Amino acid sequence: MKQQISNIIIAGMLCGTALYATGAFEKPTYATVHFDGGYQVLGEIGGQSYTSNVKITKEGNTLHEGTISEVIESIHKAAANSDQPIDTASFVAGVKVDAYTGVRWEASQANFTLQTDWLKEESTEEKGISVADLISRLESMETRIKQEQQTQADQALTFSQPPSNSFFFSRLASLLRN
Repeated sequence: MKQQISNIIIAGMLCGTALYATGAFEKPTYATVHFDGGYQVLGEIGGQSYTSNVKITKEGNTLHEGTISEVIESIHKAAANSDQPIDTASFVAGVKVDAYTGVRWEASQANFTLQTDWLKEESTEEKGISVADLISRLESMETRIKQEQQTQADQALTFSQPPSNSFFFSRLASLLRN
């Protein structure tokens, strides 16, 4: 009877050691982001934030560029020097607006920006871009990414053990050394 109990205890200790060595007791922290074009291994995430970028150009010349907040501020400053109020102003033909929002990760293996919302538009003679409407849509994009950042991140990320944790013998050797 005593022999059976000691066999069970030894087997339990060996199983526990094997599970520990494979990282079974650790919360997975090694991140991979999945997106339409594939995936990118990030590693250990050091930071997560939302990001936005807007570029307004005409004939290759940049009129406004920066985050959504910066561009809206820049448009307001330009409008203050204009005779036309923002509510009735439109961009002239040939003006292109390129904007996106997304989630940005700073990580040990790679930094990555996942673009989650886009706006691409070009002003024409037939259809101008209303300045007030553009500001409203940009603000809506920014509000949406601020509210949905964590949801977007949760949907895009998967976590696993770092590759070094998956090597049983190296983990066992480090355990025995300590």
